[in-house]
Amino acid sequence: MGADGKKVTFPDGLQYVDLKIGTGDKVQPGSSVRVNYTGWLSSGQEFDSSLDRNQTLCAILSSAAQPSGDCTPVIPGWNEGVPGMRVHGERRLTIPPDLAYGSQGSGPIPANAILIFIIRVEKIEAGPQPTPAATP
Repeated sequence: MGADGKKVTFPDGLQYVDLKIGTGDKVQPGSSVRVNYTGWLSSGQEFDSSLDRNQTLCAILSSAAQPSGDCTPVIPGWNEGVPGMRVHGERRLTIPPDLAYGSQGSGPIPANAILIFIIRVEKIEAGPQPTPAATP
């Protein structure tokens, strides 16, 4: 799935292309991963890059996640598009507005923007977080 540089498209419009296949364990949904990334608007304008700050991002890949330490929840497009990557792998994600910031936008990202990211997984910090048990 995408390992040969071919574009993979999900039913919700998310697309990815693996630029480099990493090694080791695969990232699982709900994991915390340390990544380097650069994000662009579909116009080609860069809006953010961990490389510019020389600091990786610890991303929690769960829509139900709360910030933990220096790890932070990310947009739904990352939750869906990063699992399956391996450490040192690189993937280009094309994320439709509904899986990013939608009609609200955020900072330099305008409303209804399609976002493009190149993400490199540097380390898997933690496996999927367990779902809290229901209280009786």
